[in-house]
Amino acid sequence: MTQPLTYFPAYLGLFAAQLLAVACNAFLDIQYGGFGTEVLLWALAFGFTLRTGWRQKGEVNEAGRKAQKTTLIIGLLLSLFLFIPMWGFPRAGIYMLAGLQAAYNCVTVTRRQLHMSLVIAAVMVMFAATHYRADWTLLFYLVPFVTAMVFTLVAEQINRRSIALREQSLGHEVAGGQGIAIAAATATILLIGTLLYAVTPQATWETQQWRYGQPAESGPGGKIIQRGKSSNGDNTGPGQGSAGQVESGQGRSMGSGWPSPDDMRKAARRPGMPRWQASAINGLADLSEQAGKVMALVMKQFIDLWEALKKWLQAHQDTVLASLIALALLAILFALWRLLREAKAATWLRTRLD
Repeated sequence: MTQPLTYFPAYLGLFAAQLLAVACNAFLDIQYGGFGTEVLLWALAFGFTLRTGWRQKGEVNEAGRKAQKTTLIIGLLLSLFLFIPMWGFPRAGIYMLAGLQAAYNCVTVTRRQLHMSLVIAAVMVMFAATHYRADWTLLFYLVPFVTAMVFTLVAEQINRRSIALREQSLGHEVAGGQGIAIAAATATILLIGTLLYAVTPQATWETQQWRYGQPAESGPGGKIIQRGKSSNGDNTGPGQGSAGQVESGQGRSMGSGWPSPDDMRKAARRPGMPRWQASAINGLADLSEQAGKVMALVMKQFIDLWEALKKWLQAHQDTVLASLIALALLAILFALWRLLREAKAATWLRTRLD
């Protein structure tokens, strides 16, 4: 039997995940200036429907079913007269899916329904992340979405475990300890995921092509990759790698990584960019510029130290070689002494003499 869902922080995390999923898709059209209004309307829709689901306390009632039908009718009308005419497919399908999710929120009263809602939110985010307009600025909503997903799952799991322990031990609920456990588990999972991501080789958008297929039509941030003539004037056909690909109107070479401070400031001036995000991007650009200057000085110091070390090694090559040989012999003698000690060679010789 599916366990009922009554924990308010789980609903709160689900609300944040759904709102950020819609924000990721709305962010693709920020140049039209309606980003803030669109996100606010979806926040009201998700907040009202999730409040309806939470107030049912784990069991669907008539009020929840009535709210679901009303939301479905409103979503159908919006799909026919707004979503499809304005965006067309497949973008309209994402907003229709968001409308269905809002209706589903009215009867979200179990753990299974919570997990289904999170999966739908993840699908919406994956659609936005694979869109040709998506670029690094989407991380301002993508990273909080991942945090909200992890927080929701952890909060629901810890609450369920705490209820089971409380029923077995007949103890009292400790809200503070439960909140600390949720925060610690969420932070630990995100830290481990970040470390695994950092040590895993990541392919850039420019390398998303197959040797025997067609090269990618677009690069990062929707920049069109033109195929035709290479820099030496030779014609290049499909599947000939990056030699025949040239970024139109771009000064950066293929394979560039994190955007430069100038690119960040240019993104902050994009029409429709929220003020808080523009300020954050400008601050990030200043920080990146300062960090680049500091790292340049540090790298210069390391290079100077390395050159000095190489000169010293060349000047004392014979001494260093003799020292290494002596250390190797000492290591062998120490290992032999430990081996004879473990084998108790002295005792063996004494017994043989006796």
